[in-house]
Amino acid sequence: MRWLVHRAPARQPRFGETPRDVLAWTVQPYVTLGDGSRQFLKQPVPFPRLAAAHAHATAEARRFAAAAERNHPSPRLRVVA
Repeated sequence: MRWLVHRAPARQPRFGETPRDVLAWTVQPYVTLGDGSRQFLKQPVPFPRLAAAHAHATAEARRFAAAAERNHPSPRLRVVA
């Protein structure tokens, strides 16, 4: 699983706002399929700052890895805390 972190409109611009005024950092998990296309697993989550988006993606990845380790213990899978 990978995480797409990019700038995207968080909402529709209101009167007097430019499209740049409503940009936010969004985080969305995805997997790459065999044909190279992306299958997104959840809706994008907007964040006002890149640091917050990165922290969210990192925390979700660690949570997912910990759940995978609990469900399927493997000597090759190591959870880094």
